[in-house]
Amino acid sequence: MRYDALAFDTGGTVLDWHGSLVDELARVPAWQGQPFDRHEFANAWRRSTMKGIVGQARPAFNMDDVHLRALDDTVQVFGLPALAEQSRHDL
Repeated sequence: MRYDALAFDTGGTVLDWHGSLVDELARVPAWQGQPFDRHEFANAWRRSTMKGIVGQARPAFNMDDVHLRALDDTVQVFGLPALAEQSRHDL
């Protein structure tokens, strides 16, 4: 058998986006001492982002914009204080 290509997705296996994001959420100044589940926040943000991109045949958007809109929505859902612009973009 001859293979022309071997492809695989490393997004959730090799790259630990979830753990890294949870660590960063703990460092957000406006949220220090806020009682919320950072793991659930990370998952909710990811789900919201994916809803904004899945099924797009010819997307006419920037992924950063989708992530920021989803972040804003998730912050509201969790009832957290608004982020300073720098913290928002850092996340």
